[in-house]
Amino acid sequence: MKHPFRWKRIVIAALILTGIPVLLCAALAIFGPGLARSIHQSIWKNDPIKAAEIAHSLADYTLPAGYQEKTYVQIMGASQVILAPTDDSEGMTILFVQEYMAMNDQEIVTEMEDAWAKEVGTHTYTTSRTSTETVMIGGQETIVSHRSGVDETGQPARQLVTVFYGKTGWTVLVIVSPLESWNQTLVDEFLRSLN
Repeated sequence: MKHPFRWKRIVIAALILTGIPVLLCAALAIFGPGLARSIHQSIWKNDPIKAAEIAHSLADYTLPAGYQEKTYVQIMGASQVILAPTDDSEGMTILFVQEYMAMNDQEIVTEMEDAWAKEVGTHTYTTSRTSTETVMIGGQETIVSHRSGVDETGQPARQLVTVFYGKTGWTVLVIVSPLESWNQTLVDEFLRSLN
């Protein structure tokens, strides 16, 4: 009579031990992406004056007409700044990223490009490289990657990713836009203005 009781305890313990991880995995699958997005959004500070100060400490540039430095994040010596349309329209978003990197620019682009292209501000993108070209930024030949794919809602998107030597070190530049809003003239003018 004692054996069936012992088996019941073992079965209950096994169900609890396997059920809890399954429930946790299900909860993460359901709530995880929203929770991660909320945390990510909360670290960005909406202060155009401070964002402009940080951006201009990274590089000299001419702000495109109708754009402003909008938000920034600084964590452990790394800085990120978003430049976007003043009217919050669906125009292009420009991201500067600077962190301590001890590699040359081509190594950085090759090894880190997918990571930089994946998250721009509070948005997530799934893109792949479609082509590269060499442009002059600040008097230096710089490789620029063109990427295409979609944003987190499935909307077609286009990106440009490059690394150039800014005022205080290597600076990543990501320009992203919904496909129908891509403005190549604005991109070219902005790249020429960088020093």
